Amino acid sequence: MRLRILDSGHSFGTKALFALIRTVSRQPVLDVVKLVKYRADFYGGPMQSVTHEAMRGPSTWSVCDRELMAAFVAQTNQGEFCTKAHAAVAQGAYRDGEKGFGVVVRARHRGHRGATAGNVAHAGQADAGARGENR
Repeated sequence: MRLRILDSGHSFGTKALFALIRTVSRQPVLDVVKLVKYRADFYGGPMQSVTHEAMRGPSTWSVCDRELMAAFVAQTNQGEFCTKAHAAVAQGAYRDGEKGFGVVVRARHRGHRGATAGNVAHAGQADAGARGENR
């Protein structure tokens, strides 16, 4: 479900920010950005804290593992931009070129339509182990 208010319910300053984003990126503003900015006090700020804690807070999962999972979820949801963004961060964490995106793609193909998060984690661990890395 998509709320139409996200296209018109922002303050003047936020609308100006969106215009700048569209001009510089030559892309539409992502709905997730519109959602976060719509009621920043109610949703945006608190959700930003939760997301930051989940993605960068203390965890037994490495940053790379978390970003790979986020890329997998985004790919499952057919979110091309988010898939690429999370895979790019995972690549940086792996410090190995196309590794992050490659792991997500391979995991998807291993499981075909039934790909699971475990496939992603297993593929990432296998790749790191083959290189003698301890992520």
